[in-house]
Amino acid sequence: MVLEYGEKDKDTGIKYTQENVDKIEKIGRDERNSQFNINQKKIRERIQGDEQTSMNKYGEAFCYGCARTTQAISTVFYVCPKCRHKKGTEGLYAIVKRKFAQELCDICGHWEFGVCQVNASLCTHRCMPALHRIHRAYRAAGKAASHPYMKMLQKRYGKDWMLYYNPARRVDEEATLPRN
Repeated sequence: MVLEYGEKDKDTGIKYTQENVDKIEKIGRDERNSQFNINQKKIRERIQGDEQTSMNKYGEAFCYGCARTTQAISTVFYVCPKCRHKKGTEGLYAIVKRKFAQELCDICGHWEFGVCQVNASLCTHRCMPALHRIHRAYRAAGKAASHPYMKMLQKRYGKDWMLYYNPARRVDEEATLPRN
C-alpha cells in the first residue's frame, strides 16, 4: 500500500508529510554516523593516504588485476599465493581471511591451497568481467561439485559417489539409544 501526502499510516498513526520523511532520513543518517567508529577512520585514512590504494572523486583507483589507474570498484575476492606473489601486495586494502583448504582463485581460476580473501579494487572494463566469467563457469560446473576432490569421488565411485561422501544416517529412536 502506497500512502499519498497527508494520509495517516494505519499502524503508526504518523501523517505522511515531507517533514516526517526528512525527519526519518535524518534519524537514519545520524544512526549510521554514530556507527562510524575510530577504527574505520584509521583504515580509511591509511587507504586514502597511500598512492596505490587511494580512490579519487571520479571513482578512479589502482586496479589490482591489471595494475592500471582507471575506473574501479572495491570488492572482496580470493587470491592464490602465486597470483598474490605475481601481483604484489601494494594494491591490497586488507587481507580479510586466510584459507588453508583448497579454494578457487578469482584471478587465475585454478583451485589452490593457501588462498587469501582480500579487499582490493578491480577495474570495471577488464578485470571485473573476467571475475564474472570465472564465477559463471564455477556455477555452470555445479558450484562445489567442480572441486577437484568431488571430481575424484565421482570418478572413483561412479553414480553412487554422494553416498561415500555424505553417508546416510539413521536418526530414528533406535539409532539414538545407547548400546549395551
